[in-house]
Amino acid sequence: MFVCMAAGRGERMRPLTNYLHKAMIPFSGVPFLAHAIASLPRDSEVIIIVNYRWEQIAGYFGDCYKGRHIKYLRQHDPKGTGDALFQFWKAYDPKDPVIVWQADQMMFPSDVEILSKAEPNAALYSRTPAGLREIGVWKIHPSILPKLKNILVNGEYRALPVLLKEGLNKVEVEREKLEISFKEWNHLQEQCNSLRQKYPTEFP
Repeated sequence: MFVCMAAGRGERMRPLTNYLHKAMIPFSGVPFLAHAIASLPRDSEVIIIVNYRWEQIAGYFGDCYKGRHIKYLRQHDPKGTGDALFQFWKAYDPKDPVIVWQADQMMFPSDVEILSKAEPNAALYSRTPAGLREIGVWKIHPSILPKLKNILVNGEYRALPVLLKEGLNKVEVEREKLEISFKEWNHLQEQCNSLRQKYPTEFP
């Protein structure tokens, strides 16, 4: 099972996100989120945690997108990634590890393959001149999910501090972190174009 956290308001991308969910910003002709979902194996079950402008996401992806089965979980009054995954645990009570990513992060098929083989709890990290940088793609054991509201930071429950406290396995990959931001717009567009060329059957 795969879980996408897409409840945020995209404050850094205003004024664009006054009207459009950040994960629905088009790159190479399709919403940003579509690239990540198309990176998942076909017949995968995908839970998208939504709130802000959720109807744009649900209206585009529906209950099945290119062979991936989609369900939606409304996170009322969002209070961080820890709260989002805690609500997911309450709603679905998964018995197997889940692969989680944030909707404003790019995910590739190689990321899914690496984490599928990794032992939970694990996260993808990339090496930068400043050291290891967390990419925002995790594999979480279901026993950790109910603990994700244990750490409150600036009014929000953050999942990563809990995962680190529980002994997060940092899996290093040879790619940079790619996320939606005005600063990285052109570079991100290039990466999306590369992904489209690599998987032409997904985005004809």
